[in-house]
Amino acid sequence: MTGVVIEEVVSLQEIALVLKKRVLLIFSMMILGVVALAGMTFFLITPKYGTDTQLVVQSNQETLTNANLQSDLIGNVMMVNTYKDLIKSDVVLDQVSLQLAKEDGIQYTSNELNKMISVTQSQNLQMFSIRVVSINAKEAMEIANKTAMIFKEKAVEILKVDKVSIISPAKLQTTPVSPNKKLNLLIGAVIGLLLGFLIVFLLEFLDKTVKDTKFIENG
Repeated sequence: MTGVVIEEVVSLQEIALVLKKRVLLIFSMMILGVVALAGMTFFLITPKYGTDTQLVVQSNQETLTNANLQSDLIGNVMMVNTYKDLIKSDVVLDQVSLQLAKEDGIQYTSNELNKMISVTQSQNLQMFSIRVVSINAKEAMEIANKTAMIFKEKAVEILKVDKVSIISPAKLQTTPVSPNKKLNLLIGAVIGLLLGFLIVFLLEFLDKTVKDTKFIENG
């Protein structure tokens, strides 16, 4: 049992010596990984910008008991899924596409807009957000606000809701939401380190020179 422990200690010491001997190679591979990912992040990946507009759809009834009020709130929360479908439908997006081209000179088909738009709901609340991600920050803002306005009109017309409020219009966001530069650089460092370790142990495995005098004695 003691012999096994000693062998394990020796093996760990050997590994440490190997890593120490090749530390420059490992460090170089880490730097190479960071540089490679930095090149992709800063020069090859197109940055994207995101912005949100927040809305709430509510009933405008003047007299409601507490029970009716609670029921109305639950109903509105459940209806958000219907609002999502309407926002991403051709009924809304075709109109958004036409108005963007006519008023802002922004050319996107309804299918392209659909891929850029997502709808998220605040948990247990009537409020939800229309989020737009685009390679152009100004276009993202224009699309989000235009989509909210068209939805406001269509929701009253088609779903017969009482009121749609845009409580927070989309703003110009000049900080990209992707790529995540810090995360990419960290990934590059990790990949470089792993590759460095792999190369080191591969070199040791392929090195046929005799390193242990005991091997000669035993021979």
